[in-house]
Amino acid sequence: MNAHPFRVLCIDGGGVRGHLPALLLAEIERRAGRPADELFDLIVGTSTGGIIGIGVAIGIEACELAQFYPRVGRRIFGGSHAGIPQSKRLFGSVADLAERLDRASRHIGASFGGNPAMDGNSKHRPDGLEAVLREVFGDLRLAQVTTPLAITTFDTAAAMPVVLASRDAVADPMFDLTLRDVARATCAAPTFFPPATITWGGAQRSFVDGGMWANNPAAVGLSEALALTGGRASADTICLVSLGTGAAPGSSLLDQNGTWLGAAHDLAGLATSVWAGELLARRALAASRFHRFQVVDARLAGAMDDPSRERLDALGRAAQQLITDRSDDLDAAIAQLTSG
Repeated sequence: MNAHPFRVLCIDGGGVRGHLPALLLAEIERRAGRPADELFDLIVGTSTGGIIGIGVAIGIEACELAQFYPRVGRRIFGGSHAGIPQSKRLFGSVADLAERLDRASRHIGASFGGNPAMDGNSKHRPDGLEAVLREVFGDLRLAQVTTPLAITTFDTAAAMPVVLASRDAVADPMFDLTLRDVARATCAAPTFFPPATITWGGAQRSFVDGGMWANNPAAVGLSEALALTGGRASADTICLVSLGTGAAPGSSLLDQNGTWLGAAHDLAGLATSVWAGELLARRALAASRFHRFQVVDARLAGAMDDPSRERLDALGRAAQQLITDRSDDLDAAIAQLTSG
């Protein structure tokens, strides 16, 4: 007799590309005939995937989350600092890749608090993002989610990865944050938004995007599943659904996930963030229990902070193509999610 699966949802980071996994999740919800929060025992997210994941964890239906960027994308990304365009602030106008990377490395410290000469490398002011997060999540706190939640971020002061988890918030109020602060911490993407200054664990932290170390948070999902179940979850009982935010074919290692990490000089760090989660999950789980849904499509090329109708429509078409091409795989995942 098969044990009831411990069901984990993991959603990658990728800015406005979060529209794509939200659409996939809405299709899963539609086929299952249940709201997304009833389909999973744990939600894990990074950056834009963290925003979607928080929504699921408080019972917002995926069909509504799929309207997040169409409704508020312009409020989040509409404003930018005046002056030199971001592409020139960060990289300059030279064509040589090595020179561009060298220049980026000299200024990348601006991502961790601001370099006045480079306008802090913050393309967008946080006002719009913070206002939207307040409207969507209100004053709800991490300890109040109805489905266990784990969200990635990075503490620049301690130079270490951080997981903002509901289990920690329940155990100790020092680790409890408002959900809007959790969302702000995970999507404070360097070069796009300034760090989020938040008191957590009894100390003031300067958080930046969780994509710095876990843009694909599947490995975080595995570790949290073990912690939540006291080690009872295993490779034979975990069902992990991992939703990517898409990649354009032919992209280099530097930009294929479409995240701010494309500006990073440390290729090893980039590879760790993008691929480590998937690699570890695939090694830990049987292929039948790890359901990775990712799109590689030329229509996905473009900035991760472009919420234009054309961009969202392209993401929508790519999502629909994946749904068509992998319909049987979606049904197999749903069968596990609804079993027992």
